[in-house]
Formats: sequence, structure tokens, C-alpha cells
Amino acid sequence: MRLTALFINAAFLLFCVSGMSQTITFSGKETPLKKLFQVIEKQTGYVVSGDKNILTASKPVTVSVDNVPLEQFLQLVFKDQGITYRFREKNIFLSKQEAPPNQQQPAPSAPAVVPPAIVTGTVRSASGELLVGVSIRVKGSPTIGTVTNTQGSFRLGNIEKNTILQLSMIGYEPIEIRIREQSGSYTANSVKKDLDENVKATPGQIVTVEIVLETSNNQMNQVIVNGYSNINKNNFTGSAVTISRKELLKVSPNNVLRSLQIFDPSFKVIDNNSLGSDPNNINPIYIRGRSGIGDVTLPDDEAALSPTQLRNDPNLPTFILDGYEVPVQRIFDLDPTRVESITILKDAASTAIYGSRAANGVVVIETVKPVSGRLRVNYSMNGSVSVPDLSGYHLLNAREKLELERISGLFDPRQNDLPEQAMIRERSYYAKLAEVNRGVETDWLSQPLRTDLNHRHNILLEGGSKEFVFGADLNFARTQGIMKGSARGNNSIGFSISYRKNNLMFRNYIQWNNIQSQESPFGSFSNYARQNPYETIRDEEGNYLKELGDWGHPGSRGNPLYDAHLKSYNRTTQNDFSNNFNLRWTITDGLRLDTRVAVMLQKSQQQDFKDPASSQFDRLDFTKKGTKAILDDEMQTWDFNALLVYGKGYGKHYLNTTIGANAAQKNMTRSGYSVVGFLTGNTDDVNFAADILSKPTGDNEKSRLLGFMASANYSYDNIYLLDFSGRYDGASQFGSNVRFAPFWSLGAGINLHNYKGVQENYPWLTNFKLRTNYGQVGKAGFSQSVSKSTYRYNFDNWYAFGIGANLVTIANPDLEWEKTTMFDAGFDITVFNKLSLTVNYYNKKTVDLIGDITLPFSTGFKSYKSNLGEILNEGYEISARYQVLTRKNFNLNVYATAAHNRNKFLKIGDALKEYNNRVEQYYKDHSVVNKPLNKYFEGASQTAIYAMKSLGINPADGREVFLDQNGQTTYTWNQSQHVVVGDSEPKLRALSD
Repeated sequence: MRLTALFINAAFLLFCVSGMSQTITFSGKETPLKKLFQVIEKQTGYVVSGDKNILTASKPVTVSVDNVPLEQFLQLVFKDQGITYRFREKNIFLSKQEAPPNQQQPAPSAPAVVPPAIVTGTVRSASGELLVGVSIRVKGSPTIGTVTNTQGSFRLGNIEKNTILQLSMIGYEPIEIRIREQSGSYTANSVKKDLDENVKATPGQIVTVEIVLETSNNQMNQVIVNGYSNINKNNFTGSAVTISRKELLKVSPNNVLRSLQIFDPSFKVIDNNSLGSDPNNINPIYIRGRSGIGDVTLPDDEAALSPTQLRNDPNLPTFILDGYEVPVQRIFDLDPTRVESITILKDAASTAIYGSRAANGVVVIETVKPVSGRLRVNYSMNGSVSVPDLSGYHLLNAREKLELERISGLFDPRQNDLPEQAMIRERSYYAKLAEVNRGVETDWLSQPLRTDLNHRHNILLEGGSKEFVFGADLNFARTQGIMKGSARGNNSIGFSISYRKNNLMFRNYIQWNNIQSQESPFGSFSNYARQNPYETIRDEEGNYLKELGDWGHPGSRGNPLYDAHLKSYNRTTQNDFSNNFNLRWTITDGLRLDTRVAVMLQKSQQQDFKDPASSQFDRLDFTKKGTKAILDDEMQTWDFNALLVYGKGYGKHYLNTTIGANAAQKNMTRSGYSVVGFLTGNTDDVNFAADILSKPTGDNEKSRLLGFMASANYSYDNIYLLDFSGRYDGASQFGSNVRFAPFWSLGAGINLHNYKGVQENYPWLTNFKLRTNYGQVGKAGFSQSVSKSTYRYNFDNWYAFGIGANLVTIANPDLEWEKTTMFDAGFDITVFNKLSLTVNYYNKKTVDLIGDITLPFSTGFKSYKSNLGEILNEGYEISARYQVLTRKNFNLNVYATAAHNRNKFLKIGDALKEYNNRVEQYYKDHSVVNKPLNKYFEGASQTAIYAMKSLGINPADGREVFLDQNGQTTYTWNQSQHVVVGDSEPKLRALSD
């Protein structure tokens, strides 16, 4: 019986708690009580009853509440109405409030006591985005508080006058709000006067507050966005650099990638001088040195000149845009005004959650999201001027160049010359002199160049309610290259919708992107730099000459300007379609489930047409003049993520964890063909071609990735820090015996400034954190063919049973991942909350490099892919920041960064040794080599410069003296005696701003 009574009492208590916890949400002006009673019954199930005369004598009520307890709502409604009430089960009985006895003449009374306030409100970012998870605490009472819900709203009851509420969230500046009494009710304002505009209050017994949090300028308060979760930088043991939208736009409103190397010297964009200012060229990129070598090529190799080589660049970082991996080209064309923040992840602690994609670092980019409110239209325009810089060229004019040729003996008779040969040289000199005397002075450098305007336009439409938010963005950009005819155009349109209902939120963003690129018909700038200024480029009618002057000595006479003004072109059109869907379920306070699905379709076509009038076809039959090559590319990808994210504090303990799974697929198809024989440059359609130049080709490659991940970030008393990340990845690129591999990291740190003794004795020490981490990550940016057998159909031989096929590559089922072990140690220190200093030391060792192993010719193959070779990258990074001036709308900061990286081979394989032999043969076959060629040896860096050491000119005989590898002097230059004489990478990269 006692047990039964206990259950009955428990049930009764639960019933009572349930009844009293009913809440009301309502907003209306001059609303009759009868209608309010209907609202109560509909939202809570309670039925209101009483004498009709009570309703007749009542006054309409103006009220606006959000999730207010029922009893508190009744008190608000019946205030000054002379009505009292009582609960009985699911009924509310009303009665007229009787005046106290013997109160014929009211005596002077004490001032009315105003009951405690109820504070409700919404918190947004400066851009208008509703902020979820903002901490709101009563100052001096750390146990009293709440956090904003999925609608960015909050509610706090029983708030006395002059109470100060403290609002904080990582990534944003904290703010304090004072609740004060005003004319028998309450209102709110910012404690700091310069933040009054960030707090808008509607006075009343229930105070409604609209609060805006500013993005933090304090590095301690920054948030690390790793693409899966957000971590307080103050409690993070990894190395990462975060760039805000404001900082990015101050540096460059045009190019995201080039801006990043200003903020982080370890992020390097490699300039390719041979491609110049080509607006369609995406330069190679690496973070903390090169960890792979990819395909090694010589200048004559076709692949060496191909811009598409970037697709399989083994040093390219992974780029994550709004939670999904995207090609680097998407970032190259991204409008900087659409960026909310960029985080560069560099070490094991920050990148290990990406597993097989983490070895080269990860760049996480979050874009601006639409915000609720009235419909807003924002327009932005950025313009720049491209101007050629020829200040580094100091060339002779026509007369000076001819005189140089004369004193150099170009026109002097040669020993054993025939008389007519001497006469040809003499005539050549006087013919050139005649051109100079008649005023020929061709400025070849200016011929292919131009000054042009680049512009980018962006329109953003946004608006909606708390529950439903929509946005649309349109982008139009045109970039003109310095070389005439080179250009890149970008047009895009995107539409976003998001909907929140209770604990559920979904967001969908769909975008179409069109890119049109065109290469310059003027070719390489070096062709113009080597021309002579006494050459005439036009005939008497002003048309470009097909050939330059015939001066009687060997060399090309073709006029590059003639071909440049024909109908030839090289154009690429690309269309991208992408759709990103995100569903978030906030299960409980601090626990949420995120699911993300992204699909993308990318199609491009390149058309390369050569006008039949081009000089390159002069000696061919008319049916062989003019060519057109068409190359079609298509890429289909999908990416799925499911994540369970938990973050909560328990007293002095705080834990942030993420577990999840990731699956992705990429399907690439390429096909192309070439035709030949066109009548004119105007008839460039393939239907006008005389014949097929080469058999159509094509290839298809499909890759899949499956990964399971977990990470945890723990802090005790905000002093002792621990980080763990782990991922188990499988990828189809690797051998069938080793498809899956684990990747992991461990990190530890300590916030010395949070020790009580340090805070008391060194209050000027705002931040002092020591941290270190170690882990192993991988790399999977390779073609499927490296581990599989591939075949090529043999169309030359047909058999009775069908067509034959030749084995092209041998499978290696044991081909493993390239692995990189990372060690990182450093410290962060801030004094007086103004001067910040960060120092990092890192050691990256990449093993199991994928390369070629040479095979005996008896096998029928020259080589096959295997794991061999090791590379070490070791260095340090220093960054400093001084906050000179801080105002609400103005900040003045001084930055300085420096980085050093030492790269060297610990082990090389057969493929690189064979390449070194090819380099030596190349020197033998070419009498002139314009720049040193790379070689690869153990103990040397990937960017070492090899040459034969020179001791200078022997004054006795005027001959150059060299030093061989054995330290012996010689007059003979020998390519096999090359040694390391320098490095193309600087010992120290430094920048101040």
C-alpha cells in the first residue's frame, strides 16, 4: 500500500507540474477577455468560467508574450481589472475581487511594489542572423541563466530591477544589459553607452529586448570552424588561422586565394611566370611546404605546359565550402563579398577529422547566410584596373641594338667564308641600318599588352520571419588579362531558403554558375620580348606582315602579330549546378543531429580553333590547313554527412564532441576529338572540316570515399585542455587489400593565464596558452589507375571472336595511402588585451610516397606504381598583432607574420632517379636552356637549384673556371657535375601590414 501511495503521489505531482508549466504565446492589441480565454483553452486545455458580469465590466487588453507561464499570463491580463481566479483541475474559475473592509476613505498608501520583471528577447549577429546557443547569465549569480533556442530567442523570469544580464558566445564580443525600473514597469539598456544601438527594448512588465552581438576582434574569443563543429579557440590545442569577412575585404575584394597568404605566410600561392597574368590560370597552392611530387616533367613535355595539371596536384589543400568539399576552381571564382569567414587548418589536431584528405591542410570557408526581417536588397561593386608593369625591362632601342650586333661581330667575315656569304652579312647590316634611318622603332613589348578595367557586381535579396528566411544572390564578374584577348567571365545565381520549427531547422541552397574563359591569341609574351626593334610589322596599307625582314641569317621570320589578329581562338565554357541541403535537429540542450547532402553537376567544353591562314600551315596542303579541337568534361559528385554534435559544461568541466559518418562519390568523364581542313577563319564549325585529324578519345573515372569520424575537445576549469580526433577512411583509389586506414591525432594544452595566482599577480597577462599535438593523416588525391589494371582496345587487330585489348598498367592490390605524421608545438600570448603573439613549430614527415618502380623490359612494362620515398617538412611560424585603436565602427590593427620551412627528401625511388638521367640528357640535347631544371636527390629539397659551380673568369686566358663535384677545377661545363647552389624558396617569408 505504501508503494501504491507513492506512485499516486508521484503521479499527482507530475500532473501539477504539467499543469503549472503550460505556457502562452500571444500578441494582440485591444483584445477582449473572451477572445483571450479562447486562446488559453486552445493552447493549454484549461477552460475559463465565471459570472458574465465580469466580462461585461472588463476592459480590452493589449499584450504580447512569448512562452509565458499560464499563471503569469493571467496576472498580466487581470492587472487593474478587479478580477481574481483560482484553479481546479482543468478549469479556471473567475470572481470579482472584493474591496477590503472598512475602506470607505482610502488612506495614503505606501508606494506600490513592482513585481519582478520577465525578460524575453531575440539575439542576432551584426548581419542579422539569428544566433543559437548564446549564453545569458545574471551577473553575480552564475547559476541563474539560459541560452537562446533554435529561434534565437530566450526568456528569463523573476528578474529584479538593476539586474545585469551578461550575454556571450564564442566568436562574438560579450555584452552586458541592465534591467531597470521605469514608470511602474521595466526597460533595458546596454551597460556600455557606445553599445546602446545594439539593444532595443520594449518597456513593460514583460520586457522584450532585441540584441545584436558584434563579431569578435579578440583572438581569444574567436571560434575555430573545422567544417563539422565549432570550437572555442581558447580551448583548442591545434594550429589554425581564422580570417573574418571584414579582414578579407580590407586586403582584397577580388581574389580570395591570394588574400590568404597575407594572413598566413605558410599558405603559399606559387606564381607561374610562364603564364603571366592569365586570368584563367589557377596557380599551385600549398600549406607548410610540399609533401608530394606528382608527375615530374621536362620543358618539352606536353604536361609541363598544361594548366589542367592542377587537377592531380599532390600538394593542393582540401577546400571545404559550407561543409562540403569543392574543387579549387570554385574558390578561385568565389566572390569575396559572399564570404563570412575562412579558417586555415594546418596541423594534426585541426585536420585529422578529415582523415585521408588532411595531409596538405584544409581550408574551411563559410559563406554569408540570409537573415530574417523586412525584404532588403544589397548591391556591391568592386572594380580594379589591370596595368602592365614593364619597369623590369631595360631593352635597347633600334639603333643601339644594331650597334651591339655590329661590335659583337655579327656582320664580320668568318674564316673559310665564301665571298657571297660575306656579302650577305654586309647587305644585312645596311638593310637594317636603312630601316633604322627611316625611323623604324617597334615597341614589341607593348604590342600584346593592354590596360583594362575589371569589375564584379553582387546583388543580395533577403528577408523573412523568425521561422522562414529566404535569400537570393546574383553575381556578375569580368576579369581582363594583361595580354590582349585573355578574359574570364563569371555569372551566377543562387537561391536559399531556411525554415525553423521548434527544434527542427532545414536549409537548402541551390546555385547555377556559368564561367566563360578565353586565352589570348597573342601567345607567349616571351615571343615579343625576343624580337628586334628595327623590324617593320605592317605593310604600306597598314596590314600586318606575315613575315618579318629576311636578314640572311637563320631563325624564325614569322610575325607573331599576324597570327594574333586572325580568327583563331581558344575558349572554354563551363556550367555548374549545385544543391546543398542541411537538416538540423536540436535533440536537447547541447545535443544536435546534423545531416547534410550536396550534389553537383559540372559540364565544360573547350574549343581550340586555328585559322587556316595561320603561318603554321604555310607548307601544308589546303585540306590540312586549319584545325579545331573540342574537349568535353563532365563531373558528377555527391557528398553526404551525418553528424551528432554535443557540447555542454558541467561545473568546471566542458566537453565538445562530434561523431559521424561521411560518404562521397565523384564521377568524371572526358571525351575529345580534332578535325582538320577549313576554308576560312569564318567557317569554324566542325561541319566545314575536311577530315578527322585524330581518332576521338575518352576516359571515365569514378572514385568513392567512406569515412567514420569522432572528435572530442575537453577542458577543465578552462585551464587544462585535451583534444582527440579519429577517422577511419576507405577510398577506391587504393589497392583492394588496403582500402581502409585509420587516421588520428592527440593534443594537449594549458591556459596559464587562468590560474588564480597568475590572474591576481599578473592582471596584464590576458592570455598565455601552451599547446602541442601529434597525429597521422593521409592523402588520396590520385587517379584510380594507380592501383588497378587498365586496358586499351586494339583497333588495329580484329579477331574472329572480336576486338583485342592491350594491358596498359599493372594492378597493385597492396598500394597503400600516402601517410603524413605531424608534430606541432607552440604558444599564444596576449598582454594588456592589445599585443598578441603566436609561435608554432612543426615537423611533417610524409612516407609511402606513391611513385614508379622500374621493371625489366621482359615484363612488357617500364614501371608500375608502388609506395616509395619520404619527404620531410620542418619549420616555424610567427605572427604578431597589435591593437592600436578600437572603436565601435573603427579598428586599427598592426600585423606582422614570418615563416620558415625546410624541405628535404629522406628517400627517393626509381622514378626520380630515372628523371634525373632525363634531365642530364636534356642538357646534352639543347645548347641553350633558359632556366635551371629541377633534380631530386636524397638530402636535398624539392625546390633546390642545380648548377655547376663557377669560380669566375680566369684573367690569364679569359675562360670561365668551373668546380666539379670532387672539388677539382675545370674549364669544361658538364651537366653530370651539377650540385645544389641555391633554392627557389626563400629561407624566411615575412609580411607586415
